[in-house]
Amino acid sequence: VAESCNFAVTDWIPWGWLSDQTYRSFGKSHVFSHPSLLFSLADDDDSVQTAMWLLPEMMRYTELESKAIKDLREMGCTDIRPMNLATQGVLSKPIVGDSNTSV
Repeated sequence: VAESCNFAVTDWIPWGWLSDQTYRSFGKSHVFSHPSLLFSLADDDDSVQTAMWLLPEMMRYTELESKAIKDLREMGCTDIRPMNLATQGVLSKPIVGDSNTSV
C-alpha cells in the first residue's frame, strides 16, 4: 500500500531546503521542486505574513543561484539568462523585472 501527503504545514518549509540539499549531494532527482513550491506559495498569497516565513528560504536559493552564476562566469560562460518562471508554468504571472535578457 502506498500513500502520499499533498499538504505541509509552514514549519516544514525549512526542512524542504535540507531535503533539497540532501538530494543534490546524492545526485538524485527530486519528487517536486522545492524552489517552485516557494515561488508558487508567494504567487498565491501576497500577505506580509507569508512573505515573512518564505523570505529566509527564498534568500537561500537566491544566494545559491548567485553563486552558480558567479561560478559559470569564472568558467567563461558569458550568455547566462534567467528562466522566466511564468512561461515555465511555475508562476501565474511574471515577476516584475523578469525577462530573458542576459544577466
